[in-house]
Amino acid sequence: MQRLSVVLHTAVAWQTVNELACGESGIVHATTSSSEFNSTPYTLMPTTTVVRVLVAAAGNFLEWYDFAVYGIFASDIGNAFFPPEDSPTTALIKTYSIFAGAFFIRPLGGIFFGHIGDTLGREVALLFTIMLMATPTLVIGLLPTYTEIGIASPLLLALMRMLQGLAAGGELPGALVYAVESAGPRHRAMMGALCQATGVGSLLASLVAAILHWILGDTAVREWGWRVPFVLGAGIAVVACFLRRNFKPTAPFLEAKAAAAASTPRRVGCCAWLASLPLAKTMRSSWRSVLRIVCASPLGMVGFYGFFVFIPSWLRHTRLFDAAFALNVAVMLLWACVVVGGGMLADRTPPTRCCTRCSGSGRPCLALHGIPLVSVLGALAVAVIAPFLFIALNAECQSVDSAELLCVGYYPPEVFIPILCLGVIAHGCHVGPLQAWFVLSLKQTGSRYSSLGVAYNVGAALLGGTTPLINTALTATSVGAAGAGYYLAAAALISALALVKPGEGAGAFLNAIPMRDDMKMETWAMRITVQRRLGLPLDVACQAVEAGKKAPNGKPHEELGDAAMVNPRAKHATRQRVNGTLWKKM
Repeated sequence: MQRLSVVLHTAVAWQTVNELACGESGIVHATTSSSEFNSTPYTLMPTTTVVRVLVAAAGNFLEWYDFAVYGIFASDIGNAFFPPEDSPTTALIKTYSIFAGAFFIRPLGGIFFGHIGDTLGREVALLFTIMLMATPTLVIGLLPTYTEIGIASPLLLALMRMLQGLAAGGELPGALVYAVESAGPRHRAMMGALCQATGVGSLLASLVAAILHWILGDTAVREWGWRVPFVLGAGIAVVACFLRRNFKPTAPFLEAKAAAAASTPRRVGCCAWLASLPLAKTMRSSWRSVLRIVCASPLGMVGFYGFFVFIPSWLRHTRLFDAAFALNVAVMLLWACVVVGGGMLADRTPPTRCCTRCSGSGRPCLALHGIPLVSVLGALAVAVIAPFLFIALNAECQSVDSAELLCVGYYPPEVFIPILCLGVIAHGCHVGPLQAWFVLSLKQTGSRYSSLGVAYNVGAALLGGTTPLINTALTATSVGAAGAGYYLAAAALISALALVKPGEGAGAFLNAIPMRDDMKMETWAMRITVQRRLGLPLDVACQAVEAGKKAPNGKPHEELGDAAMVNPRAKHATRQRVNGTLWKKM
């Protein structure tokens, strides 16, 4: 009987842990326990759903394309829109300053389009964002130069970049929310990874740049050929707008809207209206999740623009590697495959719950609830690789001529390319499974778009858009290109620490629970879930479990244990936990 009691106790506690952990921060299975995960077979996504997700991600594809084109042709844009007496370095810094300014306007776009998406529907917001993104892209491609209209030229360029940033602020958050909500519980990570993999828009930008330099030559590209990619981007936006016109609202959004209409009484007054806004709900209930996403997002932005925008531009203008654009295309393909593969792997494995063991010493417990371990390991790998990658840029470089941006010496590609590939693989492993976690960590469907719009774009504004500017400034110092590597390593460490959630001291919890030695839980986090499920004080909750009292839902714990033991695989897993895999005698 004692053995049976332990089994039932284990099943109840583990089921409670599943529900809480997955409900609060599950990476893929927001409401799916381990037993349900094991009993649900993996099936292919319906073709119509995949097509909808790809069309939703088309705007993000254009966003990455636009920003990559701007970064790749930054020096040519600087020569066209700034005074000719400016040195190449000064013009480049001014160009990157406008690039960063577009990121600082993104949080406003996230708030504006997030409100539209949470009230009128995700599909409505996505249609508006792609329409707004198309016009500035075309205008930049046709904008007169500084020698033609003077100071109005850089001002108009900055205005167009602000409009692009406003649209981009609602594009990726909306695409992620729409993709994850449209997918089934066994496909959410892959759908989120597909949205992130549209960063291959930068691949198209590099490919277009390589073709232009091959056909037109450097002189023609510097004079007028840099305009062609912007006009092409406007055409892509028109096609995406046409495809999005028949988007349907997602089922979770319709359910949340119906529930809100049925349960929320209509209030009058300005204060009541402000309190009912999705952004206000976000600040009241989801601010912790928003803050955590802000801290977890730097590596995605800094790494992407460091690997695929700054490095190709640096290689080109220092004459280090003639095939810089071709190399960028190959590396981008590798990155996209790793991102999608990481999402598919996350869909085929149960969520990670606790990776570290708490001791009785009172030290903090680090719990990875619902976060794929590969994301944390990828961030740590980037932190290690990044300094070596950018130090390789300085290999055999004796000096840099700042006037011409020419390097005296040669950077051997056989040293640089392997390190670049390792860094790109680590970055893809980090960002692939993480996108669905961004969405599902925000539990309230009615304010999810606004919450993600604020969180993602604040992180992008703080670190993402400033990356080319900071990297350019760092490379002008005595540290050289290695400074950009240290900056990327710092962003990777910040993201890794944000994903590892620190808890309170474990010793006090372990000592306060009057349970038999063979029934003690391994971590304080599991014990807290029992307390929350029963709605009782911690010690009383554990005594209630031992006594077999009924839960608040009226079901005896024995029935809950039997329900968790129906599936043979779940039964075997529970026995393993009792035998010491996740439970041990203390």
